[in-house]
Amino acid sequence: MSCIFAFLGQAGNQIGHEFMKLLNGEKTARKSKGFFDTYFNTASSKAHVVMVDAEPKVIKASLDDERQSKLSLYDPRNVVYSESGCGNNWALGYNFKGKVKNLTSNISLTESNTLVDETMERIRREVESCDVVQAIFVFHSMGGGTGSGLGSRVVEEIRIKYPSYYIFTISIAPFQHGETPLQHYNCLLTLNHIQQYADGVFLFVNDDLLRSITKNMKRQNAGHSTLMDVSYSVSDINKYISSSLCGLLLPVYSKETKLYTPFDAFSLVNQVVPMKDVNFVELHTSALLTHNATQFTSWQYIAEDLTRHVPIYDLENSNIKTIYAKAVVRGGLQTSHDVDIIKNVLQKQAFSPVDWTKGRKEEFHTLVSSDEALKSYKLPYSLTVCANRTSFMQLFNRVLTKSYTMMQSRAYINWYQRHGLEITDFEEAICNLQNVVDNYVELI
Repeated sequence: MSCIFAFLGQAGNQIGHEFMKLLNGEKTARKSKGFFDTYFNTASSKAHVVMVDAEPKVIKASLDDERQSKLSLYDPRNVVYSESGCGNNWALGYNFKGKVKNLTSNISLTESNTLVDETMERIRREVESCDVVQAIFVFHSMGGGTGSGLGSRVVEEIRIKYPSYYIFTISIAPFQHGETPLQHYNCLLTLNHIQQYADGVFLFVNDDLLRSITKNMKRQNAGHSTLMDVSYSVSDINKYISSSLCGLLLPVYSKETKLYTPFDAFSLVNQVVPMKDVNFVELHTSALLTHNATQFTSWQYIAEDLTRHVPIYDLENSNIKTIYAKAVVRGGLQTSHDVDIIKNVLQKQAFSPVDWTKGRKEEFHTLVSSDEALKSYKLPYSLTVCANRTSFMQLFNRVLTKSYTMMQSRAYINWYQRHGLEITDFEEAICNLQNVVDNYVELI
């Protein structure tokens, strides 16, 4: 049951490349035949990856890093790009018509083919190279033009072309005070699209990631007292996202049966997405938060360490509620009580359940344990939590408020109208995203 990955735009390619390096490291460390067939082509050993961007700079940087690291991750035929960019405009990315080039030829491809056409052609090629495909993952950001517009279009086309496959997006929301005045429109239109066409949206908010990473750095460097004292890079954010994905997606190993259980998209959707209209989930991991530790302490300590970095209150000081959550333990449980200990810590300290889940017979948290650790970090243990929570309502409400205010004054609308959008498209997106917020409110 294979998974295919599409890296779109600058952020999508940067995070995707970091993720593939981690995945390849896990594969190399185990040397188990068939262990990573889910993610790699059995014939060529190349990853099931398609790399796309409206500008070549980031893609070429990833490929240069691949060569310098002496890795063999990507099929050059699956790399397509343009050289004109998308101008931070969702509409331009969605309807992109610039000349498209392929890495192997470095010449313009057929004039009639768009970047979307070439992307779907390479996804088709990867699909046909697999025996069975269970899911397609799309890595992209929501603030710029390529990741937001082209990302939305590709997710839509995948749903039309492959209606039976699970679609997951790894979506990055920009900083609240971002680089472009168009980011609120771009986020609005992207959220509207991926919510409709994807089965699950792994949503990472840059502001939350920054708070988590800097808080951890302060703990490791007690001498630093202010945020400005702590240095971080985009690479730190990319590594956190990648390690979270690895913690969730890697196969689970059992010492008792000596078998690996591969990632199961069906189970994940059923465990954390109770209904189609509330399909946004977040990921948290202890893998990077405890990387200075040299020996195992206790699962209670690890769970408590993770929850310190999880927001528990929104901007109105209301408790953030958890609808469903799945925890993945890697490194093996030490005692029969560890499952209850981990669940209790997670539920009491960060992942507070909505009222209608309390006291029901089913387990509130699904917990899966693997007897193998994440070998890339040389840690004997790690804990990853995938949760469907109400924390995203802050982002949704901010995007709705900003977009509606701008739309009322017709600010920048003409920039989108030049590329095929109308005011009704914005009104529809606002209505749909408001329905998502209302659905979350009903659940709590």
